[in-house]
Amino acid sequence: MLGPNAHLLEFPSLLLPTPQNGQPPLGPGSILTITVSRDLGAEQQAQDEFNDLQSDILSTFSASPAAPVLKLRNVTQTSVCVEWEGLQLGSSTFRGLEMYRNGQRWGRVGGERGKKETQEWKTGGLQSGEEYTFYLVL
Repeated sequence: MLGPNAHLLEFPSLLLPTPQNGQPPLGPGSILTITVSRDLGAEQQAQDEFNDLQSDILSTFSASPAAPVLKLRNVTQTSVCVEWEGLQLGSSTFRGLEMYRNGQRWGRVGGERGKKETQEWKTGGLQSGEEYTFYLVL
């Protein structure tokens, strides 16, 4: 189609009106009036859907891991079993834990390929009457 300023407008033929009530089909010299209007409601809906998607992505991938709650089990004079509930990893992937005793790395806990997440750690070699502090690092 050519406009009054001889601009070429490409228009899909599917959007052209079909002849009705005995009107002649469109052809050379046919004059069409086309109105284009802005749909603010549809724009707002699309923007809201996009914002919701962004929020979902942010909340899915920005969750921080929660600190494990350690419990002692089977305490003897020279050994202890430290256990914890399942870890809340947020958006992280479990690769293993490091157990620290009195501020020093004491050993690796879990993380072997194909094995389920470990939820306990046993240690020996403790001295009777000494105080110990244990913590895990993801």
